[in-house]
Amino acid sequence: MILIIAEKPSLARNIVNAIGNMKNNNGFYTNDKYIVTYTFGHLFTLADIEDYGETPTDGKWTMDNIPCFPNKFKFNLKKGNNKQIDPGVLKQYNTIESLINREDVDTIVNAGDADREGEVIVRLIVDNALKSEKKKVRLWVPDQTPETINAGLSDLKDETEYDNLANEGFARTYIDWLYGVNLTRYATLKTGTLLRVGRVIIPIVKAIYDRDMAIKNFKPDVYYGISSNELTKNEEIELNSKEKFDKKDIKKAEDYCSTLNSLDAIVTDKKVKKDTLDGEDWVRLDEDLVSGSAIGVGIAGQAASGVMTEDPSKFAKVLIMQLLPGTQGLYGLLIGFITLSKIGIIGSGAVAVTSSQGLQILAACLPMAIVGLISGKYQGKTSAASIGIVAKRPEQFAKAMLFPAMVETYAILALLISILSVTAIQV
Repeated sequence: MILIIAEKPSLARNIVNAIGNMKNNNGFYTNDKYIVTYTFGHLFTLADIEDYGETPTDGKWTMDNIPCFPNKFKFNLKKGNNKQIDPGVLKQYNTIESLINREDVDTIVNAGDADREGEVIVRLIVDNALKSEKKKVRLWVPDQTPETINAGLSDLKDETEYDNLANEGFARTYIDWLYGVNLTRYATLKTGTLLRVGRVIIPIVKAIYDRDMAIKNFKPDVYYGISSNELTKNEEIELNSKEKFDKKDIKKAEDYCSTLNSLDAIVTDKKVKKDTLDGEDWVRLDEDLVSGSAIGVGIAGQAASGVMTEDPSKFAKVLIMQLLPGTQGLYGLLIGFITLSKIGIIGSGAVAVTSSQGLQILAACLPMAIVGLISGKYQGKTSAASIGIVAKRPEQFAKAMLFPAMVETYAILALLISILSVTAIQV
C-alpha cells in the first residue's frame, strides 16, 4: 500500500478525486492501492525555551535563560491557547501515526505543497511518527488539476532529491525561532511591555511607524501654483500647470509665467468632470438601500464561496453563516403581513384609512425598515468575518456564530417595536 500525506484537507480531496473510487474514512481515504490522509498545515511547532531544560520558571520570562541556542532543535505537537495540545491536532496526528506504521504500508508519499514549507510540514510528521524504515518519496504538484496529480503519481521522486529544499525550510524555521524568541523576551523584559520581534513583523512595524511619524510631524507649507482662465470657443477653461514653486521662489514663478504667456497654446481635447448625479448614478448610490438582507447575504456568500474553494466540507457551517443576514428580510415580511392584515388588504377586504392613520402606520413600520436595512448589511459583514474564523478554526463555529448574532439583536428589538406599534393603531 502507498500512503499519501497531503499538507491540507483540500489537497487530499483533490488527490482522491484524481485517483477515483476511494472510500472516505475517519481522517483518511482508501482503496486497494492507496491511502490518502492529510495534516492541517503545521501539526508541529518548535519547542519553547523552557522545553530545553533551561532554568525552570513559574511561567514568567527571565533573563537567566536567554539567549538560548539549542544544540538540537525540538518540535512539539501544536498547542492551543490553554497551553495544552490541540485536541484536533492530536487526533489527526494519531490517525497519521497509525497509518504510517501499518504493516501493509510500504511507501510513504510526501504530498506537501510544492515549496519549502510544504516539504518541512510533512517531513516533521513522518520523522516523528515512523517507527521503522520504509520507502519515502515525493509527490510534486505545482497545481492541483487531476492531470497534474496523476502525472505526479506516475513519476514519484525519491525524497532525497528534495533534501536541499527541506534544509532551506528548516534553516529558515530555526533562524526565525532564534531571532524571534530571544529578542522578543529580551525586549519585553527590558521594557516591561510585550514587544514582539520577528523577521516579518519588524519591517511591517517599522513601515507603520515611519508612516505614523510622517503624519504626526507633517507641517503644511505654502507654495505657488500657476493657473489661467482662457476663453476658448466661447467657453472659459481653467488651465493649471503641474509646476509648483516654493514661497521663496516668487521670482522663479513669475519668470515661468512670463515664458508661458509668450507662447501660443492649442486645446486639443477636454474631459468633463461630473459634479451631479444622473439616473444611473442614483441607482448605484441607492443600491445598498434597497435591501439590507440582500446585501448582507451577498457579502457573506462571497466569503463562503472563497472557503468552499479550499474546503467543501465546511459547506453546512458557512451556509448557516450566510443565511443569518437574511432574517431581517423575514422580519420585514412579517411586518408587511401584519400591516396588510391591519388595513384589510389581506383578509376581509380593504378598509379606508385617514391620512393620520396612514402616517401612523408608516411611522410604525419605520423602525423595522431602517434598523433591518442597516443591521442586514452589517450582519453580512460580520458573518463574512466569522466565516473566516470557521475557515481556520472550524471547532470555534459556535463562538463565531455569536458575533453576527449580536448584530441581529437590534433587528429583533426593532421588530418588537414595529409589531407593538402597528397592532396598537386603531383603523
